Amino acid sequence: MEAINKIKAHLKSGFNDLKQAKDQGIKIIGYVPGGYFPEELAIAAGAIIDGGNL
Repeated sequence: MEAINKIKAHLKSGFNDLKQAKDQGIKIIGYVPGGYFPEELAIAAGAIIDGGNL
């Protein structure tokens, strides 16, 4: 049960962290883990990457 509570807390805080970043004008790029995405492109663009593992 402790693991489930940790996951729930992470999901709530992760969304809030992304919302705050977006409100500050930071770009956010989401993608499906396991697919090919060159993360270097997002980093070079100054974006936050969220592949489900924030």
